[in-house]
Amino acid sequence: EFRRVLFRSSARAQFNTNATLIYYDAVSNQTIDPREPQNDSSFAQGTIMALFDAVIESGSLEHVFNFPVALGSLMRMVRVGGWMLMSTPANNYCGHGFYQFTPELMYRVFSEANGFKTERVMLVESTYSSAELTSNRTAYEVLDPAKAGIRVGLVTSRPVTMIVEAVNTRSVRPFESPPLQSDYVQAWRTGK
Repeated sequence: EFRRVLFRSSARAQFNTNATLIYYDAVSNQTIDPREPQNDSSFAQGTIMALFDAVIESGSLEHVFNFPVALGSLMRMVRVGGWMLMSTPANNYCGHGFYQFTPELMYRVFSEANGFKTERVMLVESTYSSAELTSNRTAYEVLDPAKAGIRVGLVTSRPVTMIVEAVNTRSVRPFESPPLQSDYVQAWRTGK
């Protein structure tokens, strides 16, 4: 139930944008940097694989050049039945990092093929360039573009943060097959 309380309050919460991607496992006395590829032995030895009930990523991935490696490492840290909760820039944060992510990407990343189910994706519009400074925000729940059958976008002059809630449904190594944009997959299947 903690995730519901956390997710419901996250649209109003103050986010710590000074988060780090370095983790310390006190049991193994090991420091882990998910920005670096983790060898299978560190995951297999149980030091970090499926260790956490929830992993919260709040504003770091857009600063990591090789974000698929970092995201895959974070995904592997979530136990089956556990949750991945994310807050990341989506629109109008030019210059804030290397990337701005889309709902399409999150639905494809947190998919059955990668052992996850996307429960919710929300776009939260801010008044100021820093989401933390905005007390009243407009939030939109985003449909999976594959289910909607069209690209899903939000055109606004305001900064937009994306909040993602996904559950780990089975233990698999993420990204054995790269995520593909749903409208192109449909076009390739139908030849249109």
